[in-house]
Amino acid sequence: MVSTYINAYKKEGMGGLKMRHSSGAPHKLNDKQKQELVQVVAHQTPMDVGLSTTYNWTLSLVVQYIEKEWGEKYTLLGFSRLLETLGLRHTRPTFTPNKGRQRPPR
Repeated sequence: MVSTYINAYKKEGMGGLKMRHSSGAPHKLNDKQKQELVQVVAHQTPMDVGLSTTYNWTLSLVVQYIEKEWGEKYTLLGFSRLLETLGLRHTRPTFTPNKGRQRPPR
């Protein structure tokens, strides 16, 4: 690692030590898989896809779905970053009281 910087300095001087753009690792999901994921999360529940008996998606459940569906593993942090690129946000679910439900008599 250090030798990389030494060689860059020897070859290009101080200019060889400037930070350059790093593209990072390639995406694990292709564009079609990303589009499908958005549709599933937006229009289905974890129960619909056989993951859980809950109606709300969590980061953990989406990571499980990706591994089950496409065999790709994500960390929660890695997936939360992917969410941003897909235009999705991770928020807590909001609950509304059931208006048709009545309180039991005291």
